[in-house]
Amino acid sequence: MEPKKKDHWRELETIGDAYLNSQVHRLLVTMCGKDNFGLVKVLKEHAKGNAFLVQLGKHYKLDEWVRIRPCFYPKQWADLMEAWIGALIQERTLYDANDPLEDLNIFLERLLTIRYRNLEEYFLDDANIYSSEEKVEWRSKYTRPVEVPGDSLMARTVHLNITSRIIGYQAVGTLSLTRNGDGFTASHGFGSTPDKAEVMAIQNAIKVKRGDLFFFELTDC
Repeated sequence: MEPKKKDHWRELETIGDAYLNSQVHRLLVTMCGKDNFGLVKVLKEHAKGNAFLVQLGKHYKLDEWVRIRPCFYPKQWADLMEAWIGALIQERTLYDANDPLEDLNIFLERLLTIRYRNLEEYFLDDANIYSSEEKVEWRSKYTRPVEVPGDSLMARTVHLNITSRIIGYQAVGTLSLTRNGDGFTASHGFGSTPDKAEVMAIQNAIKVKRGDLFFFELTDC
């Protein structure tokens, strides 16, 4: 039988859960791009899931800091992780009600960065460096929907039992930025629509070319 929790313990869990809800969303938007709604929604469900919190609670051995340790119920580990976060927030705000919790934010940011680093090709760059007036010539181009579950890259990182949904589109191909007389460059881009994915592929090609030019200018000095 699962032990009954004290009210103050439930309060810590509530504080930790509220923090995770707001900060996970904020950090994922920063990481994935503000218009990457489909990917952010899936990753938020994954990051806030009990499985992730259970792993964290066990890795940091939080059971050694409580009187009644988690036992047969995996969710107890997840609740323990939320309560630990809640306790940390309560302690900090005792001294400063406006404590920005920077170290806790950095801790969570690094966890999410490590966990989802393999999905970088599905991240969006919010900076717009492409003008529709620029001439672009595609040698080849293939655009596909990215669907979960089903996408192989997502499946290697995110394990969710969810209804099938399209989270965006990926454009892959070879193109030339003919305005500069450049050769063809392999590129890919991700977006909420096929057109936006194509634009992101062009932006990525522009960034690659600018990096090449910058590198050669430095080495020629």
